[in-house]
Amino acid sequence: MTSYYCVSWPDSAIQFAEKGLALADKLKLPTNQIDLHSSVSIAYVEKGNFSLGLEHAFKAMEIAKRIKDKYYITQCNIYIGIAYSSAGDYRKALFYHKLVLHSLENLSRSGLDERVLMFLLGQSYYELQEFDSALFYTKQSYDLDIVDSHHWPVPYLYMGKLAEHKGQFIEALSFYKASISREISDVAQADYIKGYMAIAGILEHLNKYDSSIYYAKKAYQIANSTSLYSYSYQASELLKLLYKQNNQIDSAFKYQELMVVEKDSLFNRDRLSQMQRITYEDEKRQNSLKAERERLTNQIKLYSLISSLVVILTIVFLLVRNSLFKQRAFNLLQKQKSDLDVQKSKAEQMLIELRATQSQLIQSEKMASLGELTAGIAHEIQNPLNFVNNFSEVNTELIDELEVEINRGDFEEAKAIAKDIKENEQKINHHGRRADAIVKGMLQHSRSSSGVKEPTDINALCDEYLRLAYHGLRAKDNTFNAKFGTSFDESLDKVEVIPQDIGRVILNLITNAFYAVIEKKRQSSDGYEPMVTVTTIHSRTSPGAAGGEVLIKVKDNGNGIPQNVMDKIFQPFFTTKPTGQGT
Repeated sequence: MTSYYCVSWPDSAIQFAEKGLALADKLKLPTNQIDLHSSVSIAYVEKGNFSLGLEHAFKAMEIAKRIKDKYYITQCNIYIGIAYSSAGDYRKALFYHKLVLHSLENLSRSGLDERVLMFLLGQSYYELQEFDSALFYTKQSYDLDIVDSHHWPVPYLYMGKLAEHKGQFIEALSFYKASISREISDVAQADYIKGYMAIAGILEHLNKYDSSIYYAKKAYQIANSTSLYSYSYQASELLKLLYKQNNQIDSAFKYQELMVVEKDSLFNRDRLSQMQRITYEDEKRQNSLKAERERLTNQIKLYSLISSLVVILTIVFLLVRNSLFKQRAFNLLQKQKSDLDVQKSKAEQMLIELRATQSQLIQSEKMASLGELTAGIAHEIQNPLNFVNNFSEVNTELIDELEVEINRGDFEEAKAIAKDIKENEQKINHHGRRADAIVKGMLQHSRSSSGVKEPTDINALCDEYLRLAYHGLRAKDNTFNAKFGTSFDESLDKVEVIPQDIGRVILNLITNAFYAVIEKKRQSSDGYEPMVTVTTIHSRTSPGAAGGEVLIKVKDNGNGIPQNVMDKIFQPFFTTKPTGQGT
């Protein structure tokens, strides 16, 4: 009797269940207790009291686990999932229904069938907007229903929802109508309500308001004749919207009032003052929006006026600017020429400073190894100086051309030449800075270590000493030739180190590597190609984290370190090179 009424007459179901539970408790009939608690759970869920629905479902599960009946445990997992699903917690519903999926052999013994489980899984996936999975399980439920000829409404209903989601409205409407095609029965009234409301919703989308209202009323009449408060609330809300869209304000207001009544029944009859407050706040918000629109309109008018004034002032400015263009062009020419002379003087001064620095480094005992790199430094700085000289000569010619064009009055051509001069000046500045950076780096390297750490670009430091070491060796021995390469970790930020000290270490390692490949080339046949590679690696404690370790690798394809000297390489003053060549 209880199972008959629980989905259509939940109040009656609860009354019958209370009597049945009292008798089952007295006679100690655990399986009957499970069935009654499960039925009451469904009844409370249909009433919209989800917390009590879950409470009874878990009581049923507690008894099922106590008697260790795996079939009833399967049944309870189904009902707990239904309660969570009705409450809108589809993730938990999916969890409990998947537990049943792993024990399908217990499903039919528990009084349910696979068709029901497939639908429940499809429903949860649909509400979670995982539509591919929803279609997979709902289609299985639908196919099983066709095979068994049960014509259970809900698989048809959700097949319609999935079709509607894809924009296939006619197909969706066909599924919705199929869900209500069987003669209505008491135990399935909630399912028919869902079908009628789905049809009403899609007809509304198709702008068929009269038909939509007809089906929405059918849903409301069935829900209102029972104690299915949640559905009567949904149906009255839908009717209110439909009448409002159809400009039938009186009817919309009627269902608005009914919706309030149903809401009171569903949500413990909230006070009227709360509704009045919400209405007042809504009116206040509308008034605020209206005031904001008026403010924006006035603001747009003001901006339009300001824009007009700006346009007029711009035109005046352009006229004045054109009249002064000749004088400005001449002043710009003089400034660029002056800047060019300054850059050239700086480059010459840098060369003088470099030669003085080289002389000091050669005399320094600590920096004896740097003396070998003098030719490499000169080679590195010669390139930017060549660029400075070349662009200086080009700009001299362009200045002469600019004077000619200004005298002719051809300001467009004069502007183009001035632009070229400016670009050349930028290039001179760039290469001057390159030379300046090389000189500053060498000056820093030549100083005694201050012992103070500072942010240093390790990649740039390695690249600089690799090239200087190579060109220095080439200058000493013009027959020397080797390939060298780099593999730098671009994610490496600046590192706090003492640049003079770490620079000497890198220089010595690279020099030793070139020495090793030179020695092997002297001993090998013509097929050997010397190769030195410098690599940097940034190892983090975790992806994206700051800090970590920096690894610098200097690799060569020389003879390597003999095993008998491996234990001595960190001893002070130990070397395998001839006297005078150690680092």
